[in-house]
Amino acid sequence: MTDPAPGTGDGLRWTGAWVEVVSTVVLALAALAVAWSGYQASRWTGEQAKAFSRANAARVESTRWSNLANNQTEIDVATFTQWVDSYARNETALADFYRKRFRKEFRPAVKAWIATRPLRNPDAPLTPFATPEYHLAASAEAERLEATAGVEAATASRNIQRSTNYVLGVVLFSSALFFGGISTPHREREPEDARRGPGAWMPPAARRVGLDLHAPDQPRDLGAGHERRRPAASPGERLMSAPTCRVTSDDRPRAPAASADVGGGDHRSAYLPCG
Repeated sequence: MTDPAPGTGDGLRWTGAWVEVVSTVVLALAALAVAWSGYQASRWTGEQAKAFSRANAARVESTRWSNLANNQTEIDVATFTQWVDSYARNETALADFYRKRFRKEFRPAVKAWIATRPLRNPDAPLTPFATPEYHLAASAEAERLEATAGVEAATASRNIQRSTNYVLGVVLFSSALFFGGISTPHREREPEDARRGPGAWMPPAARRVGLDLHAPDQPRDLGAGHERRRPAASPGERLMSAPTCRVTSDDRPRAPAASADVGGGDHRSAYLPCG
């Protein structure tokens, strides 16, 4: 097996460190994007609610002004009808009475209609209400408010779409943040777990009771604070493993003799454990 090139491990560690830095920056940006998108979604939801409120208020005011314009038109029609009837019966005083009761907005239209000589001019407008001079301020205000309500409703619709887009951004950035967060610790543990073998993922309690997936010839990792202990030896094994000395007749221990002395030497000597 060939050795790796010098500096290869350092380069890999340097690359891994840069990858972790970039991942951290990306996760931080994703968190900021989630917060910003949530704020914008909440803000535009409030804006669309305000726009709808303004649109509803404008429609209510438009309806009120429209009702006022209808009432004024009914008054003009009633007074004009009574004035024409009095004029046709030659009741001058009664005709003057009704003419003085014309509203200020209606008088210019009646004056312009009489100037066309409707009794002799076939091209004259049929009534003062058909002349360009007849217009009501209440009707114009109702139309303006109705247009304002339409603009506010369109603004509310755009705000709803913006809020929906930001909510979608929250979902996407949150998903990226979630998957990025769970993938980072997995990348950090993967090399270490691969080196420790398939039993690295087992809890310490399982390893303490002897559940080990390592090879038989590999020492078992019992965790921190545990030392390897050999099984207790029997008395015979302890005796055989203890150092021995030869005892002679003069009771002085000597070093063990060669094997020839054991077979045919001084039979008065014996081998006993030293000490």
